[in-house]
Amino acid sequence: MTLGFGEIVRILATIIPALRGNVGFSQLSQPPGQNADGTPLFSNSNGTPWYWLALTIIIIVLLLVGNLERSRVGRAWVAIREDEDAAEIMGVPVFKYKVWAFAIGAAIGGLSGALSAGQTGFINNQGFGVQSSILFLAAVVLGGAGNKVGAIVGGAIVAYIPDRFIAIADYKYLIFGLALIIMMIFRAGGILGARQKLLAYGRIAYRRVGKGDPPVIVPPDSASGPTEGAK
Repeated sequence: MTLGFGEIVRILATIIPALRGNVGFSQLSQPPGQNADGTPLFSNSNGTPWYWLALTIIIIVLLLVGNLERSRVGRAWVAIREDEDAAEIMGVPVFKYKVWAFAIGAAIGGLSGALSAGQTGFINNQGFGVQSSILFLAAVVLGGAGNKVGAIVGGAIVAYIPDRFIAIADYKYLIFGLALIIMMIFRAGGILGARQKLLAYGRIAYRRVGKGDPPVIVPPDSASGPTEGAK
């Protein structure tokens, strides 16, 4: 449904002249700043400043999203993802949190689009077809849905491999399509889907090594009796 909605928006931008879908926008403004010789710091021919700017924004977004995940809003999102009906029965306002998720995701996507448009100096709707959306989906599924590190790993794989190995660039949709099928069959959680379990095991091991084994509470009806069990 999300992919279909994105394609509807792209087609509407093509049909409605005021949205300038095919015509696009050119001569876009860039962040301020100059080099020592007076030339603009952010230019289309120099990708290094854009790289550091994008990396800084990614780190800031990851920190903000990480704090949001650990908040009440993040716990509500997890509950909705696991079982929407159960979350609504428990009093979670499902519609409100869904709108929040859509708005925050759209804001982050818009920020990414602004960076891309500023770096290239031109943007139209032809670069955001259903093929690009499928690649974004492949990145999330391969890396691990619901995992920030997994999304980064999946995005790096999808973006790096076709550019690094030119011989397979023409077959990237076939390759990533097969990869999606294989991942869905054998590892639906993605490459880093088990990260949370590994972190939980790590915390248990740390507690046992650093502070010793936790006390074992024996039930009162055991052979040792309640007093001995408490000891």
